[in-house]
Amino acid sequence: MIKGKVKQTLTKEAILERISTYDIYRFYQGPFIINRPCVNRHRGEKDPSLIIGNKVSNDLTHKDFGDYSWRGDAFAFVKKIHNCDFQTALRIIDRDFGLGLCSGVKTNKKPEVIVWKEPNIEIKRPPLIQVVYYSKMSKRALDYWAKFGQGEDDLKREKIYQPKEIWRNRKRIPMGDLLTFAYHYEDIDKWKIYRPFAPKKTETTSINQWKWDSNVPFDYVDNLQGIHPSCDRVYMTKSKKDRMVLMTALQTNCIADVQAEDPACISSEVLDLYVAVENRYIISDNDKKGKEFSWWLTKHHGFKHVNVPDKYLSEEPKCTDFADLCYHHGIEAVINHFKRKKLI
Repeated sequence: MIKGKVKQTLTKEAILERISTYDIYRFYQGPFIINRPCVNRHRGEKDPSLIIGNKVSNDLTHKDFGDYSWRGDAFAFVKKIHNCDFQTALRIIDRDFGLGLCSGVKTNKKPEVIVWKEPNIEIKRPPLIQVVYYSKMSKRALDYWAKFGQGEDDLKREKIYQPKEIWRNRKRIPMGDLLTFAYHYEDIDKWKIYRPFAPKKTETTSINQWKWDSNVPFDYVDNLQGIHPSCDRVYMTKSKKDRMVLMTALQTNCIADVQAEDPACISSEVLDLYVAVENRYIISDNDKKGKEFSWWLTKHHGFKHVNVPDKYLSEEPKCTDFADLCYHHGIEAVINHFKRKKLI
């Protein structure tokens, strides 16, 4: 533990005037490639599970898919390594880089490990997506959604359309024959394109064959207005389609959906809304990633999980979520599950 009085100048901002977040990650983690998985050398792992990148924020942040407690910015990384508080982490960085913010004596020589040139970090801006859509969906499209217990009124409520034209970065995308839907997030004026029967994506897959395309922020939460203290129970799930099925089965609007099964998708403000309600549930996939996500919420934030039973993962056709279960076994299978859980 570093002892001594912390001066007023020892702040995050003061440190970042002298070194970058890349410097901090490179010193404590060693070589890594931005937005590419690497081995977290502090966990004794052999498999690459740590990503240091800028897809969530304009600055570098990290997350470890093997242990969700490893996430946040460069300062959180140092806190985790040294099991210390924020101020102590600042002092450790100040000492290791010889910045002299505590002592008032700056060391001109950087640590020996910092002998590289910081790379140019390119910020990937989300695409501009514009959609011209039909006023009515085709029978083929309506039949697809009927499998999930959803009718025209449900699709209108959720702003789900069948596109006539899709423009991406001002270039028209050929529509092709794949069944295609466009989700409009009206409050932020963003779009998500969904092709449910698209082939597996590879480096050579043409853009009109992508299953997903989106300019929706990673931390956007859909139907968040449904989460409020007057709810008897609140639910979180991982997709719009799952939420729609669950709203039908549970007959409640107290459900919001996140963009991915990843703690980085959930801000502290969103967690505060959920924690204000005593009975809160996470409904995630029954595969490894889904379970890790639900375990994180149950362990650290007091959620209860009611995922699809594991038996459906080993049967054919596989069902990893309640949208799958509804599609293959009908809405009654979903309702019966929650009746058994005494949530209906």
